[in-house]
Amino acid sequence: NLYSKEIFLSNLTNIDYMVEKNHYILCMPFIDVKRLYNVRRSILNNKEITIDILTLNENIEKTNEILSCDKCNIISLDKALGGYIEN
Repeated sequence: NLYSKEIFLSNLTNIDYMVEKNHYILCMPFIDVKRLYNVRRSILNNKEITIDILTLNENIEKTNEILSCDKCNIISLDKALGGYIEN
């Protein structure tokens, strides 16, 4: 289980969920560039937030490239759901 705390709907526009104050979760199985840029802007405007982005394994590198941010944890959705990942 990724989160041992309750998960709430986010109070931020482009982010889906909130785990605790300033810790957010974005579920994005497919790359949405516009949404990622908006998330990046949110991070730049508020240095205190951390965002976990759940995406497909093959999208991790591109998501990292678009965000180029150390306040984002990009997590493989495949692993989070207990799926099988080929090496």
